[in-house]
Amino acid sequence: MTRQHPIIHGRPGRPFGDDTQRVRPCGRIGGVPADADATVSTRLAAALGSGAQVLTPTGPAVVADFDACRIAGRTLATDADWRAVLTTRRMGAVEGAFAAAWTDSDGTLHLARDAVGERTLYCAEAPAGPVFASSIRAILATGLVPRRVNLRAVATYLSYAYLPGRETLVEGVHELLPGECVSFGASGLRREVFWELPALPRDSAGEEELTPRLRQNLEDAVRARLPATEEPVGAFLSGGLDSSLVVALARRLHPAPVHTYSVFFGDGYANELPFSSLVADHCGTDHRVVELSPAAVLHHLDDAVGLLSDPIGDPLTVPNALLFREAAERVGIVLNGEGGDPCFGGPKNLPMLLAELYPRAGNREASYLRAHLKCYDDLPAMLADPVRDAVAAA
Repeated sequence: MTRQHPIIHGRPGRPFGDDTQRVRPCGRIGGVPADADATVSTRLAAALGSGAQVLTPTGPAVVADFDACRIAGRTLATDADWRAVLTTRRMGAVEGAFAAAWTDSDGTLHLARDAVGERTLYCAEAPAGPVFASSIRAILATGLVPRRVNLRAVATYLSYAYLPGRETLVEGVHELLPGECVSFGASGLRREVFWELPALPRDSAGEEELTPRLRQNLEDAVRARLPATEEPVGAFLSGGLDSSLVVALARRLHPAPVHTYSVFFGDGYANELPFSSLVADHCGTDHRVVELSPAAVLHHLDDAVGLLSDPIGDPLTVPNALLFREAAERVGIVLNGEGGDPCFGGPKNLPMLLAELYPRAGNREASYLRAHLKCYDDLPAMLADPVRDAVAAA
């Protein structure tokens, strides 16, 4: 029998971003053309937030926004560490989340994003030169890039519930792809892919060998993201396999308390509290249930979406933001089970798998789009004429 856990009532509050900002390992990054007015850099830094790192001719030659990064088992912690990695083009060997920018002696600007795209980085070619930042909002704050909606990207977003590739919802602003380095030099723009998915292993290892190997990889991944000191750590817990596994490993590997949080939308709405409470009791975490009312979610919808450079059509976007706000009152690091479905085959993989097994039932791409239950089949009826014309002309 599970015990009763404290309930936190999440209510409508201040807009996101108005809170006292948490202490990050390092600030977001950005840069503007060398001859831009000083006020442009000031606007960029303000939009990037606390600890902003702006690449300027008179400032640092390397800026990096990173977290839990290692190379060959060694932690990357200083500008000198990153300069050594970036100038020798060893970005593909870095494990962890990063976005970095640096200039060569000839003035060439280089931008790089980590292998799987945990950090974001955007760029645009303004008349005076390249502009880049960790967020689209920061790029627009410079005033160097016009605020024009990319209508073709709107249709893509409605189909996928996110924007694949380099396109963004703002014309002329592009996102670096995961594992990509973009260079702006005298010869123009050059793109280079420095990391790709590894090839399938040739060995025929069996389950007995692969199981402990997977366990070791999971332990290493969780351990790398735990704080070095004995400060408490947080985790979101739904009671599913992914989040439960992360919580169990954190509890075993970390000597300090583990605070777990589950979301509850009130009586009458489906919830997973019996499962999350069972896991919390079994692992001995300090567990809390955050109850979010429809009024609280609706109140924060606009400001939550406004903070997303890469909006995703996930109904839990606002609840997750409110959950993070509650967790930030007690911990500085929160773990979760995101990424489990893509890695281990979640429910959205099934329609594509069925399309491969039974090709007559429909093509793989359409099956993928319909699996998300978004607007793919409804676009002809729902798009306004200007958007439909822009898509047709693409």
